[in-house]
Amino acid sequence: MIGRENIEEKIFQYFEGELSADESLELENFINNNPEYQIDFDAWKNSVVQDDQMKYKYVDELLVNERFSPKGWFKWASGGALFFGLVFASALLMNKFDGGEDRLNALGAEKNNYINKSEGSLAKNQTSDASGELQDKISIATNERVVQKELNKNTLHKASIANTGDDLSLYKDATNQENSSSINNLNDLVSSPSPHKKGFDINAINESSDFKDGILNSTLVSDELQSKKDVNINYISVEFAELKKYGYSKTTPVIKKSKYLYENPNTPKIFVTNNKDPYLNYALAHTIEENGSFVGNFNNGQGIRAEMMYRTEWPSVTSENFTSQIFSIDTRIDALKGGLGILVNADRIGHGKLNATAVSLIYSPKFITKNISIEPSFKYTYNQKSISWNQVGENDVKDPRNGVLHASIPFIPDDVIKTNMTHQDLGVGILINTNKLYFGGQIDHLNKASYTDDNFDQEIIIPFKMSAMIGTDIMKNKESQITVSPSLNYVQYGVYNALWANAQVVYHGFFFAGGLATNEELMASLGYTNNKVRLVYGLGFSKPREFSGLPLTGGYYESHQLSLRVNLQPKK
Repeated sequence: MIGRENIEEKIFQYFEGELSADESLELENFINNNPEYQIDFDAWKNSVVQDDQMKYKYVDELLVNERFSPKGWFKWASGGALFFGLVFASALLMNKFDGGEDRLNALGAEKNNYINKSEGSLAKNQTSDASGELQDKISIATNERVVQKELNKNTLHKASIANTGDDLSLYKDATNQENSSSINNLNDLVSSPSPHKKGFDINAINESSDFKDGILNSTLVSDELQSKKDVNINYISVEFAELKKYGYSKTTPVIKKSKYLYENPNTPKIFVTNNKDPYLNYALAHTIEENGSFVGNFNNGQGIRAEMMYRTEWPSVTSENFTSQIFSIDTRIDALKGGLGILVNADRIGHGKLNATAVSLIYSPKFITKNISIEPSFKYTYNQKSISWNQVGENDVKDPRNGVLHASIPFIPDDVIKTNMTHQDLGVGILINTNKLYFGGQIDHLNKASYTDDNFDQEIIIPFKMSAMIGTDIMKNKESQITVSPSLNYVQYGVYNALWANAQVVYHGFFFAGGLATNEELMASLGYTNNKVRLVYGLGFSKPREFSGLPLTGGYYESHQLSLRVNLQPKK
């Protein structure tokens, strides 16, 4: 109900859009019936100001990407750590279980061969002079004895006389001595002290190993010995086999299966190395472009390497032409004590809207100390750019991939068709090569290169480009045909800021590489490589930014990348 007590409140709600259709109609009727409130109604109506749609041309520079907050970096860093942990764990498990049964079979064959040789040796020696042979065996048993205390001489004397039968008779005939003399010698054998066999209880033998039907039960003795941690059961079994030859035991010694597989201590479980030939699996990742210290590194500096890369962005969603072509050639020159390379980079944005060409000369000396190679690099670049104004739709000309500003003008000129600019850049890099891994980085546009034109409303300064990398190569052994190569790569240029976690698997020259970046980019590569050629196709997916000119649907748009490397080896 509208009345004098709430008329001002209702008018306010009317212009704020808080009244329903019926309430608005009721208020309008009340104003018509009470003209004195028409003045207040008109005053409220005139006080409403419509918002002007204003656009600040540098709004992109004011935006902060929340994906690069500390929490976001922690999420991706922990994900990368988990990824590398899985790679190393997979390689370790593959090495541990692969071929385990073959090693077990080889161990069993080795044991059988050892037993056969031992039995053959015993059978051969049995035909020799029994008296001298027995004396030798007594000496061996004294040095490697299997008992420590005295055996009951009366029991042993009776058991030996009653049960050894033909073996003691042969012994008596061979030596022409009395049975009592041989018994005394036997007592000396089993009762002689030795410091080499500790922890062996003779009472356990008396209780668990008896003479049964004239045969010493060595199986029970072996079982008793197995429970003694300080006794080597293999030596015990051999010594009982020696005693068996003279009739003291006629049972086959029991050799229990080891709890552990035999492993050669000289063979590492995993072989980590540095092949010094990485494939960089991310957008626009040309090896020498990302780090000039790689020049002259291939094939230990032998021969000449030529590498070409072509990349096109988002061809399925735009008629614009965003492409890059990079070509390089490098080699090792002994006179310069390092590598020398030439790099040509051509960017084409739109159909001639922005053409940028850069030619770089790179020199990288190599300093080798022990097993570490320290490789700095120095890069000089000459840049040439041209802008076709008839294709420029806005005042600013930006790279749609990284937001780098190339021109800023107050208005598009009508009398100027094309503007040409040049500038020079300097870059430095470093690479550390060890036997196990490589790591390094590079900074481009170190001199804060800049250029301007009469039509520009500001001086254009090229921002720093920074790249860093670390990686290694993992194999089962030096001759393995499977290589797993994990790596981390960081790139920052303009508003492009990404940490890539990559892994590459190579098998007989065929390889697959996959990578994930903190800016939600993805890339998968498939190719073939050998000592002469490497051909790789990469398929990437990314989400365009505000400055790209593409519809911001939040979906992924594809990119294609093709690289070819040819290695020209010197004649031998």
